[in-house]
Amino acid sequence: MTKVDIIIVGAGAAGLICAKELSEAGNKVMVIEASERIGGRIYTIVDNHFTLPVELGAEFIHGDLPLTKQLLKEAGIDFYKIKGAIWRSQSGVFVEEDDFFEDVDQVIKQLKKLDTDLNIADFLAQYFSGDGHAKIRKTLTGFVEGYDAADTKKASSFALLQELLGEDDNQYRIKGGYTKLVDHLADTGRKAGCCFKLQTVVTEVRWHKGHVEAIDQTGVSYTAKKIIVTVPLGVLQAAKESPGHINFSPAISDVQKAIDSLGYGIVIKLILQFEEPLWNYAKDIQSKKKKKEPGFLFSDAVIPTWWTQLPEKNAMITGWIAGPQAARLQNEPDEKLIRLGLESLSVIFNLSRETLQSKLIGSYIFNWSKNEFAKGAYSYETVQSKNAKRIIMEPTEKTIYFAGEAYHEGPERGTVEAALRNGMETACKIIKK
Repeated sequence: MTKVDIIIVGAGAAGLICAKELSEAGNKVMVIEASERIGGRIYTIVDNHFTLPVELGAEFIHGDLPLTKQLLKEAGIDFYKIKGAIWRSQSGVFVEEDDFFEDVDQVIKQLKKLDTDLNIADFLAQYFSGDGHAKIRKTLTGFVEGYDAADTKKASSFALLQELLGEDDNQYRIKGGYTKLVDHLADTGRKAGCCFKLQTVVTEVRWHKGHVEAIDQTGVSYTAKKIIVTVPLGVLQAAKESPGHINFSPAISDVQKAIDSLGYGIVIKLILQFEEPLWNYAKDIQSKKKKKEPGFLFSDAVIPTWWTQLPEKNAMITGWIAGPQAARLQNEPDEKLIRLGLESLSVIFNLSRETLQSKLIGSYIFNWSKNEFAKGAYSYETVQSKNAKRIIMEPTEKTIYFAGEAYHEGPERGTVEAALRNGMETACKIIKK
């Protein structure tokens, strides 16, 4: 039996920053991680078929986010602003767009009128019904499902307003990949005395006030005064027999009920490497596009959302399937998803699938719903989220704590910044007490 002051379950961004802060404050900390690697839903790989490191999980810094940028500066890690125009394709015809969806100002105006929260589907039915608003309904639904990976019948209108008002046009990537930030947090924690146990699945937490016992899949137990659970929301919401499920004894029923009321989305990423940028091949594209090269592409294809690596000049392009569409495709084999990707790009760029196939030199698919220790990608706000988060973030008998992007309050939700800030706040609660 191993004894420490604090056990942290999960070595994603929230768990790692908790470990760093608590270890540096003089606590004896152990991080227990189910998979063979640290990082959680931050997952960078290097593949010789691709010109740059491939981000299977988190990829962007969504705005001038203070904690993320502070940590990068401390570690001496370079990051750069992404560039490129937003293009929208309709049957192979490109138009340059300034917004992710049409009539955003009109949507914001109606959202501000709400006295009580509604799910997005009800909001659209109430304020944008009729044939005249069909395009708004379609594009806003596509935004919520695609960008937030959310179900419009559950997603919060109040949260959507906060998100739209808090949007930051500045977007960044980390040079060399997000894994550099992960490694920095882990290395800092280790130097402060934190211990990491990988490939160790916590299956049960037995507890009473001031004492916890975490039991792994082999029956080995680890004891501490406190435990911080940072595993993804999808794992906590999964059925008891699912891999990664944690049984609490005695049960924490109110917390579990609150966890179950939060939203959690599915994402499938499709990364393709071609010989040259696709817009160099496209038929008559110079007469269809404006001067700026595309950073993001939105379309009416089966895989509707794509982005390039600009300002890096290469021929990598990433396809994004999220929310209900990802749920419909989550059990399809990789071969079919690659075919759907090529078919979608064929429509977007008005090129034959055969031409695209002949120029393809690398492909990688990552389906986050099939990752047994994530079971999805990131959270979204439901109408119940605000009250649920209050319950979850109140430590159970000052013994059981939760941390992660799913519990963050603010427009950064669903991001690495959200995980870092919530993890920092949780660590500070313990340090102060």
